Amino acid sequence: MDKAIQFQKIWIRHTDTMQSGNYYKIGDKRTKELIKSCNMLGIPERSVLQVDHEKLPDSPSIDWDPKVLQKEIIAVIYGLQPNKVITFDRNGVSGHRNHTALYHCIQDICGKNRMPRHTRVFVLKTTSILRKYLSILDLPLAYLTSKRTFVSTPLKTFYAWRAMFAHRSQLMWFRILYLMFSNYMFVNSLQEVCHHGDC
Repeated sequence: MDKAIQFQKIWIRHTDTMQSGNYYKIGDKRTKELIKSCNMLGIPERSVLQVDHEKLPDSPSIDWDPKVLQKEIIAVIYGLQPNKVITFDRNGVSGHRNHTALYHCIQDICGKNRMPRHTRVFVLKTTSILRKYLSILDLPLAYLTSKRTFVSTPLKTFYAWRAMFAHRSQLMWFRILYLMFSNYMFVNSLQEVCHHGDC
């Protein structure tokens, strides 16, 4: 069975979020919405893992404790034994500190050969701000710049929109624009950064 985990945001068989999204003090509501959103994408509640740790707060202005983050990620990876892990690249798609912290942590785990030998690690490649809002028009550039480019069908894009609307507390004005215009809703390019413990 193909098992993969994606740190932070969803869409594979297992998802792991490192916090409940409590920046606005509505963590419980966001947790319920996340589970509903995952269910809409075919990810059952038992496959939604959430780590809430005081040293890993949902905050754009606080750096996560790397040792705590690494301990939590290793526990998840060794518990699930996935054959794929997908996370953000060094730019974190949006530059969010939490996103970039995940990348650096995973890189450190790979660099120390602590990733299970059967686990392949991929990162979602960040595009420039111009490309980010080209929507589906970014497709030719994505194919030219990446060996692993995945294109969502119109139906799957609709499912992603529907799942995001189930996560209502996340729907601020800029995320609605993101849903409408972001290339990431249609085109995703991955880069392999670690395979068989050899980065």
